[in-house]
Formats: sequence, C-alpha cells, structure tokens
Amino acid sequence: MATPFTELDLPEIDLYAPAEEIVEASGGAWLARAGRSPVVCGHEEARELLRDRRFHHLLRHLDEVRASEDPALKRRPGSLLSAEGEEHQRLRRLCLPAFKQSTVEALRPWMAATVREHLARVAPTGRAELVADLCEPFPVQTIARILGAPERDWPRFARWATDLLAIFAPDLDDVLPALKASQAEMTAYVEELVARRRRDPADDLLTKLIEAEEAGDRLTTEELVTLAEAILTGGSDTTRNQLAACVHLLLRHDRWSEVADDPSLVPAAVEESLRLLGTVRQTARVAMEDVEHRGVRFPQGTVVVFVLAAANLDRRAFPRGAAYALEAQPAPHVSFGVGIHHCLGAWLARAELEEALRELVRAFPDLRADGEPTWRASRSSFVGPATLPVAFAPRGAGA
Repeated sequence: MATPFTELDLPEIDLYAPAEEIVEASGGAWLARAGRSPVVCGHEEARELLRDRRFHHLLRHLDEVRASEDPALKRRPGSLLSAEGEEHQRLRRLCLPAFKQSTVEALRPWMAATVREHLARVAPTGRAELVADLCEPFPVQTIARILGAPERDWPRFARWATDLLAIFAPDLDDVLPALKASQAEMTAYVEELVARRRRDPADDLLTKLIEAEEAGDRLTTEELVTLAEAILTGGSDTTRNQLAACVHLLLRHDRWSEVADDPSLVPAAVEESLRLLGTVRQTARVAMEDVEHRGVRFPQGTVVVFVLAAANLDRRAFPRGAAYALEAQPAPHVSFGVGIHHCLGAWLARAELEEALRELVRAFPDLRADGEPTWRASRSSFVGPATLPVAFAPRGAGA
C-alpha cells in the first residue's frame, strides 16, 4: 500500500538553492520536500509524473492555489499551459503546423543576419554587455517578427514579456499592477493585429494561426490573443536567459576557443547549457485525484514541484553530474518539459540559440569575460545572467 508523502521522512531542500546544493541536500533521493510541498528531484520520476494526465499544470489552478479572485490570475481560453485533455489536444493540433521544424528552419538565415547586425554595432569597441547588446533584443525581435508585428513596435514586446512573466513571482502583490497593465496593453494590441491580419493576410505566424483549421474548427480571437501572449512570454525572456547562460558556461569552462575552432560543437554547447543551466528551474502540477507512484501517495489537491535543474543532474541518468562536457549525454534533459506540456517552441528556441552562438564564435573567436556577470533575482523560478560583460579585439569600421 502506498504511503502518503506527508508521512515520509523526506529531506528538506530550498527550492531556490543552486541545483548542485539541492541534489546534495536530497541525498540522491528522487523525492524531497520544501515546507509542506513534495518536490521531485529525480530525472526518471520527473519524466514519469510529468506525463501523468492525473496532474494538471499549476497555471490552470493558480487563482485557487493563491486564493485570489484577481482576473489577471484567471485561466484564459487558448492557453496551452493551462489547457488539459481534449482542449489541450485541440489547441496543440491547430498550432503545431506553425511551429514545425521546416517552418523554423526557414527562419535560420534571417536569425543569423539579425545577430550579425547586433554584433557589428559592438565590434569596433572591443567590448559588449552581451545581455543588453544581443541576448535581450534578439529573441524579442524573433518573436515579434514571426508574429508579424512591425519593427517599430518591437521594444514594447520586451517590456510586456518581462511584466507578464512576473506571474511566477513569489511576491505577486508587488508586481501585479505592472502585470495587469501590460496584459491589457498586449491584449488590445494583438486584437488589433488579428483584425488587421484577417483583412490582410501575411507570411507570419499570426496569419498561420488565423488560417489554422481542422475539421472546420478554428481559433477564436480570444484564443489567438492568449496564444500570442504565451508565445511572447515563453519565447523571449527564456531564450534571452539561455543564450547568456550558454556563453557564460563556455567562458567559465574555457571552451570558447574550442567551439570557435569547431563550430560543429555549437548544438552540443546549447544542449549542455540547457542541462546545466536551463533557464526554467522548476515547474509545478496539481493532483486532480489521489495519485500513487513508486509507493508514494499524493492526495488530490497536492501541488507537486518538479525541480528540473536537479533532475538534469541526476547521476542515474547523467553519470557526469554537474561536470561540463560537449559529448552527448545518455539521457535527454528535461529543460523543455515532458509530456503534453513539452515546450511547443523547442525547435524555435534551439534554432535561435544555435544561430546566435554560431555567429558569436565566428565574429569573436577571442571572446573573453570582462568582469563578473550579475544574475537574476535568486528567489525566482527562472535563472540566467542579468548582465554579461565580455571583451574581444576590436574589429570592423573605426576599430
């Protein structure tokens, strides 16, 4: 008979501690606790439970968990993260063609050219703050472009992405006013953009989503707005952090020149950064009924936290643990999630990261750290450098 997790002597961990400290504190156990919440740290167990349809994404029940009636926390139609069951299957079927690999591959030349434009601006100076100069603007430009937003509006997308992601903040009251303001602004903006694209279709993602149809079923305007918001928040801030993390790890482990000499290592460097310093540290699910797994019972209503960062260091799946290397791993990391909520934009994120890193090592094979990076707030579900100063030999006009 399964034992309720509340009756187990589980190791206590700090959800916001570095992943290595969480693994050490858990003693290698697949299940730990943070306060009264069960925490899954094991790689195999995380993959099993994240596939279990008896668990729903926390975002679907965020207003209940936070005991809030604020409309900003209410589930909105069209959200892939909060949808479950048949609703989720329908949304994913309608959206998938817009995110298929061939569609993303066609964007690679534009991605590379955009990165080169950013690098050309800093090349003569011999220095850059890589987050502000590349990691922040490039993903937002990419998302805004594929949605079909005019270039003049791209800076607004960066602000919206930052504000909307604050929904995951521990102290929501502090950020709720900015979140609600940006939510209202973006809703109005996308509604107008949808109306424009219905009148004048273009070769962009929003047009593809508008035209997406299966058995006579189409996305509503409200669903399109919610999806556009999810694409923005899920595809800009996360890629910004991940690109900076990838560069940081290569410099920290003295592997930059190796990748510059052999650009075929770029995909491996991207995957290792996702494993060791994936920007999404954790996710959470709510048990919709009593769930028994590996002799443990999670009662209905239990919020289970999955520390993806710790699962990616599980030595049962990754024998080298936290050691950095550019060889293939025997198991897949879980940084893009698992199951029905596996990141729909994974192909897009990988393409952006690979093209940016490839252009960086080509343009600046002598890139080096120019001081210590600063980091995002430690009490956050997301990690990544907030600033990343680098230096290189000046080149180009005026150098």
